[in-house]
This record gives sequence, structure tokens and C-alpha cells, in this order.
Amino acid sequence: MQHERIPVATPNKNAHIESWHSVLEAECWRNQVFQTGAEAYTVTTEWIRFYNERRLHGSLHDWAPAQYYVQYRMGTAPTIRVVRC
Repeated sequence: MQHERIPVATPNKNAHIESWHSVLEAECWRNQVFQTGAEAYTVTTEWIRFYNERRLHGSLHDWAPAQYYVQYRMGTAPTIRVVRC
């Protein structure tokens, strides 16, 4: 894996991570006042766990990722439409 930087002011070249950061800011950081960096780290870590395990995702037919993964392993999950960038 190689880290690649995109040109400044071109978020469309990195749309997936830009979208994720937007959701993180809107759902986790907005309207928060953290007293310490450790508090911000803890809240963010807990939110990421929620996002990955319990938050409903439209791209997964409004299932939580953990729930979808169980169904996928059993062979009963609906097909996800592949998006090419």
C-alpha cells in the first residue's frame, strides 16, 4: 500500500473518505465541546464502533454492517450494487 496525496481543493478525487468525514462531523463532532484530547478520542472511537457495528447504512439495504455481515456469511444477504468511481 502506498500513501498518495491528492491536489489541494479537489475533494472529488477522494470522495469516499470526504463523505465519511462529513458523516463523522455531522453525527459525532457537531454540537460537542470536548474538554481534552482524550475525551475527543474516546467519543470518536465509540462513534466509529457504533458506525461499523450498529448504524443503519443505506448502501446495505438499511441494515447495520454487523447484521449484514452475518447474513452475508449465511448466504442470505441481498446483493449490494457495486459503485465504480
